[in-house]
Amino acid sequence: MKQEFENIIQENAGILHKLCQVYTYDFDEYEELFQEMLIQTWRSLENFRGDSKVSTWIYKVCINTALSFRAKFHRSKMKFEPIEGEVIIQPEKDVQKDENLQKLYSAIRELKPIDKAIVSLYLDENSYQEIAEILGISKTNVATRLMRLKKKIIEKVNNYE
Repeated sequence: MKQEFENIIQENAGILHKLCQVYTYDFDEYEELFQEMLIQTWRSLENFRGDSKVSTWIYKVCINTALSFRAKFHRSKMKFEPIEGEVIIQPEKDVQKDENLQKLYSAIRELKPIDKAIVSLYLDENSYQEIAEILGISKTNVATRLMRLKKKIIEKVNNYE
């Protein structure tokens, strides 16, 4: 089972990193959430029945973990504010691309937790049906929310300029 877990994580590490990027505001939080996602994935592995793709299952586990993680900090009355321009991604060679990516992640971070999940899943090219299954909402709800979220993100990104 250990080797299976390592293979799953290696193949899907990008999902964990992207979700950590969206749901955290500093590197310490990022590392803590990443570790929590690994733990929850390990604990949930024996319950994976293969009814869906591994990546779909990973998204379900990790989004739920991220939402619980944020709720834990909210309950403890800790408030996290994004630091202007701070991003946890690796630096890119193309400075303009990096700046645009920073603006995008900053805009996504300002969304409600469920909206962050919808946008993250969409950016990873999941279908509306897959997003609906992962989040337990209707396909119509996904389509409607995405239409509104795209407009909201564009407004936020344009306001950063």
